[in-house]
Amino acid sequence: MMKLVNPKLKLLFYKDFYEKSLLSYELKGMEKEGKGPIIIAVDNSGSMSGNREIWSKAIALTLLDIAIKQKRNFVLYHFNTRVTFTYEKIKNDSVDIENLFSAMEHFSSGGTSFKQVLDSALNKMEQDEFKKADVILITDGEADDHDAKMYKEKAHRLKTTTYGIVIGNKDSARQCVEKFCDSTYTLNDLTQDSTITSNIFSI
Repeated sequence: MMKLVNPKLKLLFYKDFYEKSLLSYELKGMEKEGKGPIIIAVDNSGSMSGNREIWSKAIALTLLDIAIKQKRNFVLYHFNTRVTFTYEKIKNDSVDIENLFSAMEHFSSGGTSFKQVLDSALNKMEQDEFKKADVILITDGEADDHDAKMYKEKAHRLKTTTYGIVIGNKDSARQCVEKFCDSTYTLNDLTQDSTITSNIFSI
């Protein structure tokens, strides 16, 4: 995380990640057979800039590492009011390091809407490679929740579980995210909230 904070060390971070030489989160006895794909949606709205952007991308990278180790298909969507970048890793494919760099460098700013990104997640789950995926929504803000009930109904029909990670301590943001998600966590400090990160990384 310290390397990600320093612009001069970002490329070194990506190099170490690719070579699996980072000091990283370790799973002990948590892996289960038959876990489904991972779809992660990372909020790129303007209020996510700074540490919140770094934390969200650190979570995304850790989940990608878990997906690789557990041979799970993985897709990352960056979004604001729409999907602005997509990174996909199918379990048997090698890591496209240039595309991964682009995904970690990408930040679009702008407003926040969950509709298009969650619709994209539902559409992705229509594909055989992403059936019964776990969806992780990372955001710090509120959005229009008119489609929340429809999303959850369709997600449950597709036998998926949606997790919300609210960065910051804004109650109204958590209340909004809870309408879309089966489980919701509030994260104020990625380096301190060990119980929350344990739950997130055991998905």
